[in-house]
Amino acid sequence: MKTPRGERLHIGIFGKRNAGKSSLLNALIGQNFAVVSAEKGTTTDPVYKSMELLPVGPVVFIDTAGIDDSGEVGELRIKKTRNILRKVDFAILVIDATEGITAEDTELRREFEASGINFLTVYNKADIVPDSPEVSLPRHDFRAHTLYASAKTGAGINELKEKIAEMNATAREESPLVSDLISPGDTVVLVVPIDDAAPKGRIILPQQQVLREILDVGAIAIVCRETEYPAIPFDVSIANDLENSEGEAENRGLQRVFRRRPNGLLKYVRDNLRDEKCVESHTHTPPRNPALVITDSQVFRQIAAATPPEIPLTSFSILMARRKGALAEAVRGAHALDKIANGDTILIAEACTHHRQCGDIATVKLPRLIEAHSARQARIEHRGHMSASAHSLEAGCSFVCNEKTGARPAYEFTSGGEFPEDLSKYSLIIHCGACMLNRREMLFRQNAAVQAGVPITNFGIAISCMTGILERAVECFEV
Repeated sequence: MKTPRGERLHIGIFGKRNAGKSSLLNALIGQNFAVVSAEKGTTTDPVYKSMELLPVGPVVFIDTAGIDDSGEVGELRIKKTRNILRKVDFAILVIDATEGITAEDTELRREFEASGINFLTVYNKADIVPDSPEVSLPRHDFRAHTLYASAKTGAGINELKEKIAEMNATAREESPLVSDLISPGDTVVLVVPIDDAAPKGRIILPQQQVLREILDVGAIAIVCRETEYPAIPFDVSIANDLENSEGEAENRGLQRVFRRRPNGLLKYVRDNLRDEKCVESHTHTPPRNPALVITDSQVFRQIAAATPPEIPLTSFSILMARRKGALAEAVRGAHALDKIANGDTILIAEACTHHRQCGDIATVKLPRLIEAHSARQARIEHRGHMSASAHSLEAGCSFVCNEKTGARPAYEFTSGGEFPEDLSKYSLIIHCGACMLNRREMLFRQNAAVQAGVPITNFGIAISCMTGILERAVECFEV
């Protein structure tokens, strides 16, 4: 399977028009990929090119429009170039060696530093200027990470690749999807619905990635649809014995260990449990239950009802939320669903683009779930008001409450690279698992929402909240 773009190191190439950004990209990848011309402004939109850059691994280069573009259309190009800063893990600042550093280059450098982006400065066209323009280099600037190259002759290109590798050797620490939750030999059940929205002949990217990581750990994956899931046998004898055995405090601790990591059960039993009968009956036969059940969020309620409470349960979307962003923030944001009111606007954002179908989760299923949840909350609130009304009447007070049918908020939808700059109009943002975004871009979106004071959550977390199983769905993450 080809490494998804969202899992690749993103390297942005920035600079002024005709500094040789596209020529440098072609030299780096060894192909005539980007269009090159002596005319200024040839690159109009960001150009993406994936490759393997050893020893870094899979990367994606992003060639951008010149930061000094002009005119009304040029301003739009500059805006797109600056938006790329939201997603790059590393930047290459290309300077025309015949001109030296300009005000635009210095401004880009400030933007890299303000965004926390590590960067390398490349003086291109070194073949035209034999004597390097040292006079253009400020004494305190760029020297530690500067080199001279020629995209035309290839001079300095190997050194550039080595420098990129050196500066990114330890730059990325991948967050695990599932490997820290399971052990070799564990069994993990993956529930994968196959409906009209499922892609033909394959499973979706988060499911592929989770399955691969399970295999990398050396665990055993069982993949089934929700319709076959009830046929999976569960061994609940351990949990039943724990409930019936003596030593209530010890058993509560054992239950917690069993929920989080069933294979840790045996050691905990031997080390901590005083009930010798329970020890004898369960230290010779490993638990047969799955270490973890991972489901598609759309069937969360159904799978939760069919899964014994002692077996850890979560969703593909929640695993992606943890890998790509701040899980705790997404969990906090889900509670805003309890307070949705008429007149609110909810943004539902997806990282990929696809043809909408009648059962689309973003545009159809989520709005239905939100309005059904709001109606339930309204009925609960109404019952509370009726109870308060009865007490008030007994005290001689007047109290009037009309039963509500729930809020009907407005919805806006974005997909792909689109994400609003002004988030102030939204009462809540519900984002997909972001499998097509890299972690930096998802964190940017999450932080933008936090700074705007807008709660932000994730598809799977929102669904688990509305189905009343949020605590269980995130229990194994210690959120």
